[in-house]
Amino acid sequence: MARFMQAVEFATGVLTRAITRAVGTAKAAGLVRGAISGDPDVVVLDRFMPWHEVLVPETTNVKFVVFPNPEGTWMVQAVPPSLGSFGQRKPLPEAWAGLRDADLATLTGVPDAVFCHPGRFIGGAKSKDGALKLANQAVLE
Repeated sequence: MARFMQAVEFATGVLTRAITRAVGTAKAAGLVRGAISGDPDVVVLDRFMPWHEVLVPETTNVKFVVFPNPEGTWMVQAVPPSLGSFGQRKPLPEAWAGLRDADLATLTGVPDAVFCHPGRFIGGAKSKDGALKLANQAVLE
């Protein structure tokens, strides 16, 4: 009976985590859908949440997502053309690839720009405003 109760406790934990994750995913999907109504090219999320499962299949025009990361900076991430793809609907500008800090800030005119990945799928700035400026520039280039 003791082992059975251990198994019940284990199964309860597994099910509780699965339910919690499903509820969180559903809430995040609603928040992401709500954020789509703004700029047609850039979606801004006030906190990090899973967005791929909503934006990729439900939109065709959104090119970048701006969101905060746990380290306190704001990210600009390119939206892939399909779920599981490593491509981007529109990559960050080629001239930005691999640049960091002052080099990126000078090139973009965004003083708090932090980096652009060499693969051009993600970059960031120290502020939300800076990340939005990077995203908007990337849309235009």
